[in-house]
Amino acid sequence: MIKELHIQNLAVIQDSTLDLDSPYLALVGETGAGKSLIVDSLSLLRGDKAEKALIRDGEKEATVAALFTLSDAERKSLSLPGDVVDDEGSLVLKRTISLAASGRCHVNGVPCSLKELKDIGSRLVDIHSQGENDAILDDRMSLFYVDSYGEKEIAALKNAYRDEYRLLLRKKDEYADFLREGKELDEDYLRFQIAEIEKYGLKEDEIESLEREAKDLQETAQLEESFARVGETSRLQEGDISDVVSALLSALRPLTKGPLSEEACQAIDSGRSFLSAIALLKENYRLLDLDPARLDSINERLFSLKGLQRKYGKTTAQILDRLNDYKAKLNCVIDFQGEKERREDEIAKAKKQCLLLAESLSQARKTAAASLSAAIGKEMGDLGLLRDGFEVRFTSTELGPEGIDKAVFFVRLNKGLEAAELKKAASGGEGSRLMLALKSVLNHLSPRDVIVLDEIDAGVSGKAASLMAKKIRTLSKDSQVLVVSHLAQVVASSKDAIQVAKRIKDGKTVVEAKRLDEEGRIDEIARMISGKELTPAAKEQARELQKEYR
Repeated sequence: MIKELHIQNLAVIQDSTLDLDSPYLALVGETGAGKSLIVDSLSLLRGDKAEKALIRDGEKEATVAALFTLSDAERKSLSLPGDVVDDEGSLVLKRTISLAASGRCHVNGVPCSLKELKDIGSRLVDIHSQGENDAILDDRMSLFYVDSYGEKEIAALKNAYRDEYRLLLRKKDEYADFLREGKELDEDYLRFQIAEIEKYGLKEDEIESLEREAKDLQETAQLEESFARVGETSRLQEGDISDVVSALLSALRPLTKGPLSEEACQAIDSGRSFLSAIALLKENYRLLDLDPARLDSINERLFSLKGLQRKYGKTTAQILDRLNDYKAKLNCVIDFQGEKERREDEIAKAKKQCLLLAESLSQARKTAAASLSAAIGKEMGDLGLLRDGFEVRFTSTELGPEGIDKAVFFVRLNKGLEAAELKKAASGGEGSRLMLALKSVLNHLSPRDVIVLDEIDAGVSGKAASLMAKKIRTLSKDSQVLVVSHLAQVVASSKDAIQVAKRIKDGKTVVEAKRLDEEGRIDEIARMISGKELTPAAKEQARELQKEYR
C-alpha cells in the first residue's frame, strides 16, 4: 500500500505530505477543493502524460513522490524485479516535471526512464474515474481475465499450446531459410567448386605435412653446404690440413713431458679436440641422406596448392571443410523438392496439433467465461443491476500466440435491451456500479496494490449508494482503496478519511490536507447528509450510518 504521498508545487498544492497508511481511505472536501490533484499526482507516478501547466505559478518544477510498502506475495504477484524493492519491502517512486527541461524519474533514489517508472507504477496503482477504466475496458485484456479465472486448467492447456505454437513458428522459420538458401544455390557453380578442389586429390593434413618435410630438407641442404665448405677449406695442395695438424701434434707430444707451461699443454689438447670434431663432422656428413629431387617435388606440389589456399582456406582442414559444405549443398539441390515436401509435411502436422490444442483451450475458456459471467452477474445483482447482465462473447481468429480466440465483454443494464459492448455501455451511475461489480471480481485476477476510485459513485443515491459502499469496503480487503466521494454512505464505510481544503496563504491559494479524527469524520458525514448546516440530528444519523459498516 501507499504509506505517504508527497506533493510539491503541483497546481495549488505548495508542499504537502499525506499520510495514506490505511487500507480504505476516503478523500473528502468541497467540490474544487483539490482532491483531483491528489489523483493527478498518482497518475504521474503511473507514468501518465504530464502537463507543464500543472506546475505551480512562479515555480520552475513540480515533484510527486510516494512511499509504498509491499509484501513478498505482492512483489511476486506484480512480477517486480528482485532488486527494485529493498529488504524491508519499501519502494519510493518519484517524478519531477520541469518548465525548462524534460522530466526526471527515480525508483528508490536511482534515476530511471519514464518507461521504467510507468512499468512499475502502472502495475501498482489502478485509477478508476468516470468513463476512464482502461484496463477493464480494453478488449485486449478480456482474454487475460478469462484465462486467469480459469486458473490451473487453462494455464496447463495454454502452456501446452504455446510450446506447440513455438515449434510451429520455428519450423516455419527453418522452412523460410531453406527456401531462401535454395534460391541462392547454383548447381553448376557447386559442381565446378567441388571438381576444382577434388582434382588435386588433397589428403588430410597434406599441406602441413609437406611444409614440415620441406623445412627439414632445406635444413639438410644447408648442412650439406656447410660440410662442403669445411672440406674445401681443410684441403691443401698435397694432403689434408687435418693430416698436417695431426703430424704436428704428434711431434709436439714428447714436449708435453718437458718444461712447457700449463697454457701450452692446454692448447695442444685443444688441437687434439679440434681434430676429433673434424672427424665427427665427416662421419655425420656421410650419414646425411639428401634427395634434391624430393625437395623439388614437394615445392612443386605446395606451389600448385597455393590457388586452393587463396580461394578456399589456408589450411588443409579449411579447404576440405569447404569441399564437404559444397557437397552437402549439392545434395540439397539435388533433393530440393523432396526436402521441401518433407518440411511442408512437418509444418502441416505441427499446425494440426496446434489447432487441436487451441480448440481444447477454447472450450476450457468458454467454460471459464460462463463461471466468470455468473460471478460478475452476482456482483451486479448485489449492486441493483441485472443479475444476468454480463456475458463473454468469443470470435475465432487465425492461430496466434494466444490460440484462436478473441474475447469481448458484453453487458445489458436494463431488461428488454440488447447487450452492448462493455466500453460502450459503461457510463453514468449504472456504469459506475457496473465498474465496481467488475472490479470486485477482476481485481482477484489482476491485483493492484492500490486502487483509486475517483468519484465513480457520481449519479448514485439511495439503496444503490449503500450497496456500492459495502462493495467498496469488500474490495479494500484485497487492495488498498483510495476513494474520492461525496456520498455519505461511501465515506461512512471507509476506515479513515482525509479532508482536502483550500485556503489563502500569503495572498496565494494553497491546498491543505489533514487526517480526520473520529469526530471529524462524523461531522463530515453529517454535512453530506444535511448540507452545510451541522445539526445534532445529522450527527446522530451519521453515527448510525457509520455503525452500519462496522
